[in-house]
Amino acid sequence: MGLIESPPGKIVSGEINFLGKNLLNCSEKEISLIRGNEISIIFQEPLTSLNPTHTCGSQVAESLMIHKGLAKKEALKKTIELFKLVGIPLPEKRVNEYPFQLSGGMRQRVMIVMALICKPKLLIADEPTTFLDVTIQAQIIELLKQLQKEIGMAIIMVTHDLALEFEICNRIIIMYAGQVYEEAPHEELFTNPLHPYTIGLLKSIPKITPEKIRLSAINGSVPNPTNLPDGCSFYSRCPRAMDVCKENKPKLFYVNSRHSVRCWLFKN
Repeated sequence: MGLIESPPGKIVSGEINFLGKNLLNCSEKEISLIRGNEISIIFQEPLTSLNPTHTCGSQVAESLMIHKGLAKKEALKKTIELFKLVGIPLPEKRVNEYPFQLSGGMRQRVMIVMALICKPKLLIADEPTTFLDVTIQAQIIELLKQLQKEIGMAIIMVTHDLALEFEICNRIIIMYAGQVYEEAPHEELFTNPLHPYTIGLLKSIPKITPEKIRLSAINGSVPNPTNLPDGCSFYSRCPRAMDVCKENKPKLFYVNSRHSVRCWLFKN
């Protein structure tokens, strides 16, 4: 989306292909027409993402005024409708309030409305339900799924919540230390996880059972991203580590056409 300034951020290699266009070759003017209109993002922390000097309604309505050419009054009316849809109480009042006047959950819902109001083709959702209670979480997920069907919107969900991934994602990518460690369709990943890290994550999910069961934990900690080991980054924490793991970085091995895993245990 071109939101990270360069420096300090930089793109070393690769392409960002969207609808047949490499976004890295686009001018800032072209990106500004795509950002918030065709590609939107829900940030994890709404308090630092919303502008504290503007009302919540004006920040949301701005997208409609810029990208859809609506008048301010019409844009605010549409904003109120969406505030109501995502469960913000007294929406007519909330559009005139500032972010600090809203609870964490309501601020997060404002961010969700801001991301969805132009009906983008791609939504990047970074922990979109972090500050919401379970009931509102379910409503937001249903709203995302509904819009996904109505406008053909693709969603990239960034989350630690594996249950949420299973609910909304067709494919799941498990990442560790900045690399893809496993990728598979969601049902296959949950029924047949291959990488020891993925297995460890699934074992750490609490289960509703009559008896008390101690949760499984992954020992150790994530390595320093500026000083990664020579071999597999998960080596020091892996219960199935081998000598080759310490010396050589594994590649992504394909166990079938839809399931890949970065682990020497699955070398062809």
